[in-house]
Amino acid sequence: MFHKMNTPSRKFQRVKLFFQKLRSFITLKNLGFLTGGFLIYLFLTSSIFYVSDIQVVEIKNKKFILESEIFACTKQFFGANIFSVQVADVVKSVEDCTVLVQNVQANKILPSSLHITLEEIQPTIKFTHVENCYLVDSKLVIKKIALESCARYEVPEILNIEQPDNPFLFTSVVKIIELSKKAGLEEPETYESVTEGSSQFLRAKYEDHSVIFSPDIPADFYVTQYGNTINGLKARGEAFREIDLRFDRVIVR
Repeated sequence: MFHKMNTPSRKFQRVKLFFQKLRSFITLKNLGFLTGGFLIYLFLTSSIFYVSDIQVVEIKNKKFILESEIFACTKQFFGANIFSVQVADVVKSVEDCTVLVQNVQANKILPSSLHITLEEIQPTIKFTHVENCYLVDSKLVIKKIALESCARYEVPEILNIEQPDNPFLFTSVVKIIELSKKAGLEEPETYESVTEGSSQFLRAKYEDHSVIFSPDIPADFYVTQYGNTINGLKARGEAFREIDLRFDRVIVR
């Protein structure tokens, strides 16, 4: 049996065929696509699209949240390609930053900025229990924070809380605070939960006096009775240290 040898002419034909196929592939159109794709890649990966600016555009109802906190919680996005940054990741980072944020929105602003807006949840009262501090908002949502951060939130505190999940107690205090503000009444510095035998009552401590009342007292009754009593006492110039609203008639001591 005879085998055909690869003669130089046969090798030349194969090389020629290869270059013919390559030439047919590299048309002006394909070359344009390849060049354009390469240029787009260079453009999108350019340093001009690295995040260099993060702005907290707005904090609605701002009282306690600091812009520096938001920056600290989003610093991992600095230097990242803006096209690789996921808006959902930015939102989650802000939400995990503090318990007082809600309605977080993040937007990419080309070429290299992130804009963040959010709303602050306003705590109405606070209390401590077992080495933790808790904030309660107007919707009775309870948020736990570190004990060392408690003093930062300047809202009335309920002292001597034995049950941190007592909505009955919190509902009463939160509603009283809300109606007192509308009526222009002074706000207590603290509320103290007091248990005597089988009865429980609250003592609201103001700057120079206190008010004793039952947790089940209607908030509007408290505000009306306290407002009328305190205004009358001050108008008459009478000295007093305590107002008791637990009975059918107001007792002043």
